[in-house]
Amino acid sequence: MSIQRLQELFEVEDVGTLDTNTIEKELEAGAKTSKDEFRSLALKNPDRAVELSKKCGKPLYLISLATEDEPLQPIFDIFKNIAKISKKEDELYFALDAISLYVTFNKIPFQQVEFFVGACVPCLVKSEVCWAAFSRFYARYSMLDPTGLYEAVEQQIDILNAREDYGPIFKIVGHAFVIKKDQGKKFYDLESVQDSIRNVNEFSSPTTIKEGLSLLSLLCSDEELRKEIAVKFISVLTHGIKSNDIDIQELSTLVIIKTWSFTQVELEKSISIDELYNTITKKFTKTTIEGLAYLSIKPDVRKRIRNDDEVVFDLTKLLDKSQNDSQEDLYGVLVVLANLTTIEEKSEVSELKKHAQKGLESNIEEDPLEIVEFQADLLERNILGLISGHEVSPNSMIQIVRLIFNLSTSKDNRPQILAQGGLKILLKFLNLSTFSEETKIIAYRAVSNLLLTTDPKTIFELRQAQYALFLFLKTEELPLKDQLQALISLTNASSIDNGGLPEDQWDLIDHFLNHENTLIRRSAIELVCNLVQHKDGVAAVYNFAKQSSKKRYDLLVQYTLLKDVKSQCSAVAALSFGVTFPFIAEEVVKDKTLLDNLFTILNEQCKEEDLLERVLFVLYYLVFNSEENTAIMERLATNSQFKKGIETVLRNVKRGTEPFEMALEILKIVKFR
Repeated sequence: MSIQRLQELFEVEDVGTLDTNTIEKELEAGAKTSKDEFRSLALKNPDRAVELSKKCGKPLYLISLATEDEPLQPIFDIFKNIAKISKKEDELYFALDAISLYVTFNKIPFQQVEFFVGACVPCLVKSEVCWAAFSRFYARYSMLDPTGLYEAVEQQIDILNAREDYGPIFKIVGHAFVIKKDQGKKFYDLESVQDSIRNVNEFSSPTTIKEGLSLLSLLCSDEELRKEIAVKFISVLTHGIKSNDIDIQELSTLVIIKTWSFTQVELEKSISIDELYNTITKKFTKTTIEGLAYLSIKPDVRKRIRNDDEVVFDLTKLLDKSQNDSQEDLYGVLVVLANLTTIEEKSEVSELKKHAQKGLESNIEEDPLEIVEFQADLLERNILGLISGHEVSPNSMIQIVRLIFNLSTSKDNRPQILAQGGLKILLKFLNLSTFSEETKIIAYRAVSNLLLTTDPKTIFELRQAQYALFLFLKTEELPLKDQLQALISLTNASSIDNGGLPEDQWDLIDHFLNHENTLIRRSAIELVCNLVQHKDGVAAVYNFAKQSSKKRYDLLVQYTLLKDVKSQCSAVAALSFGVTFPFIAEEVVKDKTLLDNLFTILNEQCKEEDLLERVLFVLYYLVFNSEENTAIMERLATNSQFKKGIETVLRNVKRGTEPFEMALEILKIVKFR
């Protein structure tokens, strides 16, 4: 049925009588379901095919019929003819759009379409269709014939400059810079381009001025050009700030902000940071967001933004997907919020900050408490919940990780972060392999912060978070501070039974059990202590048939006499849960080394209350579970060190306390000789 209706369209006497929507519907259907028949009709009557496409303004349906064997040359020739001779703007724009689509699908030598540049360039500013067509065409030939394209565009730039038609020049150079940075810089270096920027003044159209400023802003992403812009075009920028057009003021301010480190000497007498801030925030726009992303590097501006309720409201409003679907705006907002929530350590200076400090030095020191209050305010606005509603770009994801890490540095923020899905965001991020190790470490640190003080019973993703921290601990050259906190966070997470650990994670714990640093080793012992309080963890220490388990047990026994009392306490505590099982106690009580160590503590460290209580707990269950074993009880009853140790405790420990009562029970069971 579709081809029959197409046939009827091709046979209509006057296309002008046809409904536009009907034409578009039939052309679309023909391109999808009856390509061969549609192609045949178009080749038999190419003029009518083009006429129908022009009527509905959709050349793509016709262009999509071209194949390698049948490139639809007659139809392409008609498009070329229209572009070359038509005096009607709508016809010209249609033809240029069609040609840009045609060359995208077909490999046409540049020489055959060089006329396109001259026909399209003058229309770039006034027609979005033309701009889209040029962008498509430029992208295609920057790959197929960059030299031919460059020469043709250069020629048109010279013509435009001679006509003082600067707007298209700025759009072309900016687009070239985005597509291929080197070629964009090559265009920028042309004398005609330099002239066009210098010649823009108050008599130029606002549109032209804005295009020129937008170009300078874009070029500032290159450090070499940023320096050059600051030197060459400072008068253009300072003049722009004084314009009556607020958009021109904003764009001029943005470029000055981006080049501040190179223009401060010239500007410091006439333009202050406060003036730049006031101008960039007059009307909250994309330019505002970009300007604040740069200005928020500076401490005194960060302080001002945090106290500017209106600006903070505008920023956080854009986190709501219903208010903003621009990935570019979202990224800018996230950069600003990440900067505003950062509490910097003295040694922490990023490359971005180094750049800023060249011209943005400030003696202002931020108050960490003020920043924490601001963090809490952001969480009250449910910012992480709002962020979760977006499909974000990789660059935005990096800023989200920065933001969550900053928020997680405050203990009071952590429940809110978890409630708003912050941990879920981090774990999702860590499952991706496309990000730098530096960014992943920030995410790991945030996970470590969240597990450090949070009740593990409230964490739904606890197992995944534990797994993440074990991966974190495998990071090469990880600072001791990170190692220590990750171990403490894992210890907190292990205070509830979350199932046994795989062997590779126990191997990693073994590495830290043997660490030369006292704090790291102690934290590893404490982690083991928590893990073996659960049934699945007991075998990791008391399965003597397994070499790694026996080695781990022997190490804990050895650590009961460490010089660090806190480590001693943890080592003894790690042995305490297992001995409550009779079958384990029956084996452990035969370990002379352990018993000798525990007796030594009784005799020499009875004033260390926590340690003493743990030692007596272990000894009590060892003798209690061995009471029916005559040989063992005989050996214990005749051990002078054991007897002396219990007597020492009873003499030196206050009656009625837990250690005293346990020592008394041991005395009753053992019946020393």
